[in-house]
Amino acid sequence: RTERYKLIRYYGDHEGYVPANIDDGLSKDFHVRHGFLEKKREREELLDLYLDPVERVNLAGDPRYSDVYRDLAARLEKWMRDTGDPLLKGGRVPKPEGAVVNRVTCMHPDSKNPDDYE
Repeated sequence: RTERYKLIRYYGDHEGYVPANIDDGLSKDFHVRHGFLEKKREREELLDLYLDPVERVNLAGDPRYSDVYRDLAARLEKWMRDTGDPLLKGGRVPKPEGAVVNRVTCMHPDSKNPDDYE
């Protein structure tokens, strides 16, 4: 991330949104009601925070931003190598001992349904 640009790279074996990671409220209700949470999400997003402060336009595939994309992708990969990020090895990041993890289909982070947890 720079002051102007932000690169987001999603990892994982799903292509959608994780409802439990979205705060309950009117916005989430709206998204659920209109099927927005069922849409696929791009694996990478490049955002221009000056021209698009609400982060709606993904520039990752726009050739005009290829230099910005390459720079931020290289920075991200270097940071991941420098920090020993386990995502570079593929697969999942192991959860800490005693942690509870919601399934990607879980709607609420405080669900009482045992089937909503791994």
